[in-house]
Amino acid sequence: MERRRFVAVAAAAGLGVAAGAGAIGWGADGPKRVPLNIDIQPSWLTWVTSVTACLRALGIDCDNVDVAGQSGYAFHMCVTSAVDVYGPTFLPWEELAAGVRRLGRSTLEYQMGDSTAKDDWPPGEAMRFDIAKREIDAGRPCVLWGIEMPEFAAVVGYEGDEYIYRWAGDRGKEERMQFGKSSDPGGPYLLAFPSTTQMPKDDANSGAVRNALEFLHRRPYGPDHRFGPEGYAVWMTALRGGKVTAFGNSYCAQCFADAKRMAELFVGRLAKRNPAAEGPLSDAMVAYQACADAMKKVADVFPFPPKGNEPVTDEKQIGAACDGLRAAEAAETRAVKALETALEAMWAKAK
Repeated sequence: MERRRFVAVAAAAGLGVAAGAGAIGWGADGPKRVPLNIDIQPSWLTWVTSVTACLRALGIDCDNVDVAGQSGYAFHMCVTSAVDVYGPTFLPWEELAAGVRRLGRSTLEYQMGDSTAKDDWPPGEAMRFDIAKREIDAGRPCVLWGIEMPEFAAVVGYEGDEYIYRWAGDRGKEERMQFGKSSDPGGPYLLAFPSTTQMPKDDANSGAVRNALEFLHRRPYGPDHRFGPEGYAVWMTALRGGKVTAFGNSYCAQCFADAKRMAELFVGRLAKRNPAAEGPLSDAMVAYQACADAMKKVADVFPFPPKGNEPVTDEKQIGAACDGLRAAEAAETRAVKALETALEAMWAKAK
């Protein structure tokens, strides 16, 4: 993934990826790192890659598919009337943590929110850094929103007033950032995993399906965007209406194509371990396979990074993309119906 250019391109495109407030120094005593292997599995969904890396380091047997499926991220799609770059991360992050608990770790979350008071930001950033330091001192990695770009990373250490982190870009190599220089639109966010927890497997499985449907049926927060299958029509309308610029469009195409493939794989795993709902879950898997294949075609039409951020006007590209989006919409609609049937079957078994 060539996302090192994200900040430069986003800044040139006027996407509001500004750095945070100035830092407050703590003095340098040498780097402090967690004594664990932090292995980043590549994906466009950087919350998923970061959480997976942390959970694996903490002894949880999981991969990106498990984390994306249990958290619901695999079923997230937010499309605005301009197909903006923030669509892939525009969701209630606090709801994702339930999937982490289903996988076997407790969660501790810090969110300040998108405060309009400028005076809130420096202490908010400082508090987040302090919590991260405590986790590192305890030998546990944690997840940070907003490195030098609006992406998630796994915090693996600190030195002085700098985070030491790994993320899905740059082959997961170790990088550093002064804590007050975070690019975190929406406010400072940190997710930690302080202890182990256990959930009955049947409850975890049905909870994952119920959670997926919550993401797929999410009510919009405003008039210009839609979640789940409702987003396809918005996307096609935006493309045909000349309202889409290259950067956000290409970024959304890559992220959502990745998510649909994870949805396919996760539902397939659910089908194998839930005999009572194997039929409808298998139907949902087949539907998501078609959805992911169609979205892969859209991502191929709009590779990332684009050459610039001009409006998308090529009629051939638009036509091919709309064909893919239409096929994906039909497939995901079938998948939703199958998941609803599966959940009823899982609940019936539990009675």
